[in-house]
Amino acid sequence: MLPYTTLQEAETAIGRSLTAAETLWFNYSGNKSDYILYCHNIPLILILSMIVPLFYLIIELIFPNYVASYKVQPNIKISLYQNIKCYVGVLRTYILIVTPILLASYPSIKMIGIRTSLPLPSSMEIISQIIVYFLIEDYTNYWIHRLFHCKWVYENIHIVHHEYTAPMGFATQHAHWVEILVFGIPSFLGPAIVPGHMVTFLLWLALRQVEAVENHSGYDFPWTYKKLIPFSAGAEYHDYHHYVGGQSQSNFAPIFTYCDYIYGTDKGYRYRKRLLEKQVLQPIQRASVLIATQSTINNSLNNQYHQIIRNPHGQNVKQFQAKKLPMELPRFGGGDPAKWLNKVEKFFLFNNVTKERKINLCVLVFGWHNKQLVSMDRHYKSIRFLDGFCHSFKAVQ
Repeated sequence: MLPYTTLQEAETAIGRSLTAAETLWFNYSGNKSDYILYCHNIPLILILSMIVPLFYLIIELIFPNYVASYKVQPNIKISLYQNIKCYVGVLRTYILIVTPILLASYPSIKMIGIRTSLPLPSSMEIISQIIVYFLIEDYTNYWIHRLFHCKWVYENIHIVHHEYTAPMGFATQHAHWVEILVFGIPSFLGPAIVPGHMVTFLLWLALRQVEAVENHSGYDFPWTYKKLIPFSAGAEYHDYHHYVGGQSQSNFAPIFTYCDYIYGTDKGYRYRKRLLEKQVLQPIQRASVLIATQSTINNSLNNQYHQIIRNPHGQNVKQFQAKKLPMELPRFGGGDPAKWLNKVEKFFLFNNVTKERKINLCVLVFGWHNKQLVSMDRHYKSIRFLDGFCHSFKAVQ
């Protein structure tokens, strides 16, 4: 609670006139205790965890054609019932577990020095502190996340969060209650190291919640703010981590990408991204080359055929029959990929395809949609994206 009863007392205490923002803060917080102001974080997080995912859900329902091209895993459809069911579970955990802990954590906030008094911090102070908070959150969250992918911790705790291999906004807080508590530590560690004003603290929690939901939204929109931030992760980056699931040892960082890069936990993701970009840059040219090559082969075979018809000597016929006829790369039509792999392996043997080219050829088979491969059946654990190709064809990444 502010130690002033009037605006004049506040202005006298700080030695200047109050700004518009400070006047607004005075009028709002003047008769509220610090504890009540701190508890604003409870409805704040709860509302954002509902409104932001709801935004993605609404535009998905209203503008399905528009959002389809930006969906990271377009072949995965999450029903309205699944969204509601997920949110109900998250809401139950938040009310029964998170809220009591937040209510009881106020003494720690007072101890670290989060203030509510005037004057309000400057814009530069708020921005600089929030940047520090994001950096601290990202680094500590990275190592906690790696710990949660150890075998026992993953199978008993973290597996709940990985229930959705194609994440959605409501699944941001879908996790074991132990995980929710542990992953909440980094969010309070930054303010503990660099304490600031309650306004900065609440703004930080709001931005962190929005950022987390965006990571799990399942959409890589071009207008997201992360497109403007260097070394930023985003939905497409974190989606890869969920897609690989329990086998994932990649893309642990929640906000930036530098930790994964420094510690080498993004090699599989970067390799896949390079391959995707290489194939997407000139898809029409590639298709034209393939069509032209096939057309050239067909014309050549037709010419040879007509020459043999005109001069049907046995020796020429034998030479023509001895030539290898072109064998088309089999297309994957869905279902069990093992059957397709058997066919495509025959193609590789027939054409003496090198191990290094097998992955590129296989990737071409599946086609492209918003720079993403159409995934194969998830029950077939040994074939998963490039990891599966590398394992099956023993190709070197």
